[in-house]
Amino acid sequence: MSEFDTNLEQKNLSKLQIEIIKLRSIIRYHRDQEGDDRCWLDDELLYESLPETANISPSLPSKEFFMDKCTRFHSKRQDPNQKRKANKPSQIPMDEDVRTLDEDVKNMSEEEQNKEIARLKQAIRLHRNIGDNQRSWQDDKRLYQALNENSIYDTTLPDQDKFLANCDQLFSIKGKPSKLNNSK
Repeated sequence: MSEFDTNLEQKNLSKLQIEIIKLRSIIRYHRDQEGDDRCWLDDELLYESLPETANISPSLPSKEFFMDKCTRFHSKRQDPNQKRKANKPSQIPMDEDVRTLDEDVKNMSEEEQNKEIARLKQAIRLHRNIGDNQRSWQDDKRLYQALNENSIYDTTLPDQDKFLANCDQLFSIKGKPSKLNNSK
């Protein structure tokens, strides 16, 4: 059991409430990655939250396939209107306190909780079903809207050469085709 799971259980939440918070948290994690921390591997982690993919053991593809996915990710997954100057850090203001984002879960009926779980899983499935070759920053935006939060997120990536160099380094660290771990 992860530390995250233990913390949720200590709050005396029901299994449905915990499931909602976990789904929202994985979408937030996906949304909150910035710069060269944004990666197609984050999509894989997102999809692992679905019951139909929970027991699939993801593996690292060949380097050629890995780098091809990185190139496609870079070309499609940033809002062209949001490019910032190199080396300028992004500031992502949030109008909500992270600690209170899931307070609404405590006041939901069991039926409302089941509907919320189904709604969040559907948003993740829709994102997954678009397919790697077609998925764009607009699809990420639609996924993040499932959170019903007023957070601003940053889709900008480093220039392509720097991004792909970081991808190459990531592949070297992960090694030859093998099981993925959840760290980058």
